[in-house]
Amino acid sequence: MILDQFYEVLMARLNAKVTEIKHIDMYDGQYDNPHVDENGNIIDDSFPRPALFIQFPPSIELQALSMRRKTATIVFSLHLVQDVVQEITKRTPALIRAKAHAHKILVDKLQYFIEGFNGNNVVSGYNQFDAISWIGMNPYIKIGQQITDVLHFRVRLTSDNSRITYTKLQELTPPILDPTDDVTHEFDDLDPETL
Repeated sequence: MILDQFYEVLMARLNAKVTEIKHIDMYDGQYDNPHVDENGNIIDDSFPRPALFIQFPPSIELQALSMRRKTATIVFSLHLVQDVVQEITKRTPALIRAKAHAHKILVDKLQYFIEGFNGNNVVSGYNQFDAISWIGMNPYIKIGQQITDVLHFRVRLTSDNSRITYTKLQELTPPILDPTDDVTHEFDDLDPETL
């Protein structure tokens, strides 16, 4: 499936280029309703942070380019979940101020390595994707002691199953029928005289 392969390529890109991320997964509401204690601290955390969750649209409308070649333009989201560092003031030491802004640096790095990435240099066989474009974001979603930035991207995916079919047909060889052998063939019900 085209989406599965795109997900795998995207994960490989993120693992290689944004090494600060400790956990990558499909988005399934993992951070929306965390268990928190009376002080608002998250308990029973199921993933290390910074974490990234990839969300695809619930449905994708395909457009036919030919009988077996399809394309779709989708909007997908990357949910970057990080720990909150307390608010800073001008009197806060520079090291703490730098750490407080580190989550925005990671957002910038994520955007830098995803925007413009395309499937031209990826060995993907029959599924390709055009350059990814960054189209917006929902910044500073704070839940408990974690902060989330959701970046939205648009990409055009293409699946060329006609090439798969053609390649598979080339691998097939017709059975060689020899009426003198004793091996059973699927064509044994044919009259050898007519062959």
